[in-house]
Amino acid sequence: MSVGARDGLTVFTHGGAVSGFIARNTFVPQTRSAVVVMINDEDGPLANALVEHAMAAVLPERAHKCRSPPGRRPRARTEARFHV
Repeated sequence: MSVGARDGLTVFTHGGAVSGFIARNTFVPQTRSAVVVMINDEDGPLANALVEHAMAAVLPERAHKCRSPPGRRPRARTEARFHV
């Protein structure tokens, strides 16, 4: 597991691979957003590019200014699915 930042938000990531399969899980607690990528491939850069593309869709710039107050759940749920 690694911890980083994106647009001022904390981002937790974890991934793994076994011959022919790659998985990446990225979670942003402040916005209650997550991206999970699972591919049948051995190309790590492809999985990373898919995560970046999906994160751009579910985590627009300045998302930290739009988050819900503590203790309140967001009313709308955003879901993006990408098929390659």
